[in-house]
This record gives sequence, structure tokens and C-alpha cells, in this order.
Amino acid sequence: MILAPLLVDYGMRPQCASATSSLTVVFSSFISLSLSIIGGFLEIDQVIWFFILSLLGAVMVSSILNYLVLKFNRQSIILFTLVIVITASLIVVIIFSGLRVMKNPNGHLHFRPICEQSRSSPF
Repeated sequence: MILAPLLVDYGMRPQCASATSSLTVVFSSFISLSLSIIGGFLEIDQVIWFFILSLLGAVMVSSILNYLVLKFNRQSIILFTLVIVITASLIVVIIFSGLRVMKNPNGHLHFRPICEQSRSSPF
């Protein structure tokens, strides 16, 4: 998400910078989602539910932003929206990570093995 302001600073149009940044976020989110499903942290029904909600939200926000950009002929609306989303997500991640660590100080700071070893294995 931090990529968009840099691309605009390099001279890219805000719509192109936003689309490029969004594509990068989609790829990294897909990788994180795949690892979470493989690791057993998420259930498929949860993934489908949040996918539908995210898709509906993205279509609504995109439609609203397109309308506002066309109405006011200001591309800066996209940048202001990105700044608000980045700031809000930063605050939410910090708060929820802090709450999770306070709730279980030892549970959040360790890794578990990807492949469980059987007890009869000599290794």
C-alpha cells in the first residue's frame, strides 16, 4: 500500500499507481492466505465469507471513487482515500497485535512446525 505514493511521486497517474499498488496487495494477500490455510489457521467457510464481503466492499468503494473523480475532476481523491486506508490499517494492526500479545504473551511470539513429526520417527 505504501507503493502508491512513491509511484505518484515518480510521475505515475494516481489511478495507475493505485491499480499497481492494489495488484501488489492482492498478490501478497493471496500468498498470506494460502499459507494460513495450509497452516490450519483458517477454515474454508471463513475464507469464502470474507472473500464475498471484500469483493462487495471493493466494488462499492471503486464505484464511489470513480463517481467522485468524474464529478469533481480531481484525481487527488484517490490519494486521500489511500492515505486514510493506510493510516487506519496501521492503527488497527498495532492495536489488535498489542491486544493479542497482552492476552497471551507467549502464544503470539513463536512458530509452530509446518510438518508435524510422528512420534515413531527417529528424526
